[in-house]
Formats: sequence, C-alpha cells, structure tokens
Amino acid sequence: MEICGPSRMNLPDKCAVCGDTALKMHYGVLSCFGCKGFFRRAVRSGRNKYVCRATKNCNVSKQDRNGCRYCRFRACLRAGMNPDAVRPDREDLRRSCKVEEGERERRSSFSSSNSSSPKAMPSLIRTNSVQMSAEDWTRTLNEQERSVLFGLSRIARNIDELEGASFSGIDDFSLKSLVAFRSLSGSTLNTTFSTLDRSLTSIWRILNVVDWVEGLVKMFEVEKSRVSITVHDKACLVQHSFMPLTLLSELSSIAARSRMNELIAVRTAMQAMGLDLSSNELLRRLTCETLVPLRHSSLSSTDLLLLRAIIVFNPECPGLFSMATFRIREIRSRLFDLLFQSISHTRPSSSLSAASNYGQVVSLLAPLTLVSGDISSSLRASFIRPADVSCPYAVLRTDVFNPEVNDLIVETVGGVRDEVGSNEE
Repeated sequence: MEICGPSRMNLPDKCAVCGDTALKMHYGVLSCFGCKGFFRRAVRSGRNKYVCRATKNCNVSKQDRNGCRYCRFRACLRAGMNPDAVRPDREDLRRSCKVEEGERERRSSFSSSNSSSPKAMPSLIRTNSVQMSAEDWTRTLNEQERSVLFGLSRIARNIDELEGASFSGIDDFSLKSLVAFRSLSGSTLNTTFSTLDRSLTSIWRILNVVDWVEGLVKMFEVEKSRVSITVHDKACLVQHSFMPLTLLSELSSIAARSRMNELIAVRTAMQAMGLDLSSNELLRRLTCETLVPLRHSSLSSTDLLLLRAIIVFNPECPGLFSMATFRIREIRSRLFDLLFQSISHTRPSSSLSAASNYGQVVSLLAPLTLVSGDISSSLRASFIRPADVSCPYAVLRTDVFNPEVNDLIVETVGGVRDEVGSNEE
C-alpha cells in the first residue's frame, strides 16, 4: 500500500530499521526496500541462523546495515516487522502441498490398516493412586486426538528444558518482537536466566508463556495452509493467559504436595512471587475458590496440560482478530472434548460420574480467571506507559502487565478485521 498525498505528510520519511529513505509500508512498518528485502529473505530462509561477531549491539544505519545480519534482523523485529506478512516462496508452497498430500495418504492408509486394532500412545496419564495404561483408553482416540496429547507433552518438555538455558538480546524487545522472534524456528538467545528468581514478573516466566502459546499455535496451525492466528493474536493470548497460567502452575504444585495448611502454603508461595497479599479476601479466594477445588479434582498430568491449553485458547481474549477468534473457538471445543475423554477414562471408580468430575474441573476456570484479573489490575500501576526504555526488559514487562489497548491500526471489512500491513511478495 503506497503512502502518498496528504497522508504522506503525517508520517516520517525514514526507514524504521536503518533510517534510509522510505516511501512505503512493508510488513507493517514504514521501511526502505533494502530492509524489506532483507527481512523477507531472513524469514524465508536465514531466520535465526545469523551470528553476531561483536556484542549483539551493532549499529544498524544506512551505512552500516550490511555489517551484521544478526543485529539487523533484530532491529527489524524491534521496529515491528511482522513475519506473518511474509508470503512463503512459491516453490516452498508447491513442496509443502506435496508433503501434505503424501501425509494425508499415509494417514488414510494407516487408519484403514489399523482400524480393527488401533495402536495406543505411550502413557501420559497418572492419577493420585494408579498409573493408567495407554491401552485403557487412548485406543478410543483417533490419530489427530492422539497427536494433540503427544504435542502437549512435547511442548511442556521443551519448556522444562529451558531451565538454565541461555537467553539474551531481548532486553529492548517489545512483546510482539519477542513473539515474532520465538515464532521463527531455530531462535536462540544467549544470556543465562536463573529460575531461582521466583518473582511474578521474572523474564523466564514470560518466556515460558510465550513458548507455550507459540508451541500450541504451531501445533494446531500446521493443519491449515493459511495463517489464522497472527503474531498480534499470539501477543494478545500471552497477555491474557499469563496470570492464570502462572497461578495454576503455582497452585497445582501446592496441591501435589503434602496437605499442609492451605492458607499458609498459598501465602508463602505468593510472597515468594513478590505479591502483596495484605488483603485477606484475595488470600481466601486463592485458597478456598481455587486451591481447595484444584486439590479435590485430582488432576492427572494430561488433565493439567489440557486445562493449560484451554486457558490459552480463550475466544473472549481482548484484541483478537475475527479470523483468530473463530479458529480459537474451534480449537477450544476439541480440547474440551479431549479433557472429557481423559477424565472419563482415568478416574478411579467413585460415586461421581464422569460428567460430575468433568464439571468440577471446568468450574476451576471461572474463579481462576477472576482472581487473575484482580491481581493483574493491581500490577498495572507499577508499569506505566510509556515504558522507561533505558531499563532492561521494561518494554516487555509493560506490554505483558499493562497491555496497550488498540495498539494496531485495523480496519473492519465485512466483519473481519485485517492489519494494515498486508501480505507482500
């Protein structure tokens, strides 16, 4: 979309990446043709294979922009260039279509040859009292459903492996820049973050949620030839799900431990996260409305993974584009169905029916969401906009804990909102 005429006067004429002359919007950012082509090539092939030979803080100007591809790519992401807007190469599309067609044929032949005795997946299920064999219930699942359970386990395992890993180069990133960076395969960071920092606003917690959202979206979007959940949508999901996911993780750890006094356990955990629970009402809600029901629900590891995915894929999340809302509602329905099947087949014999057990688990979502919203509201005053860019990670933390409303220029056409930076060659 070329910018000209009167509207051109209201916009800067310099590339947001290198400062060279720019006349057009490319991938959502006013940029020069040189940076447009570089970003397209980086997303299509180079991605994060680039390496900085200096201190990862090279000058990216009109004269020096070709000196370090690593720092130039990071500058593109910081400026807000959207990888989703880069169309794949035509040859890659043809190759991908052939692979998908072969995969469909393979699945079809697999299903027909194993319809009489379907193979079960390795066990992922553990209740409080018994280890359930996969033969007990996963044989009732189709291949897609089994792959979802496999995928959830794989994502959780990959995130666990981040503990003690190296991360760097994101101290000046916004949330969208970080989401875009982590969405590209092979992304690596190089400064050690210690998970001994248990504070709620610690960077490793934000990275964990970003990678959890990215892993889930990638797992379900691989089924689609067209992207329906964009970088913007993923950033919204991170903002909306960060608090309930973090609280669920802490509370489920407490519920799995010995039955110590619940109030004391919750107060200790929240204080370790740096939360002021001087309000007895908030402490009571966390304990009585969330922890106690969570403990009584006796969630298996699979139940917990499915519940975490359901929290992420919330179609009521503010700021989502219409296409993403529709897709997320579709995914969430599949996850609810899988959760019911898991509960139906993995609960030991009890007086409660499968529907009752399922209802108890699903009822955890409402109080968890409400208390998460109250805690998030109390934190906003500590993250004032605009963020102090001189403070490392200030922009990233502010984006997560004090989300900016309507921060993208969007237009509504036939009920579907589209980003101004449309897909380009």
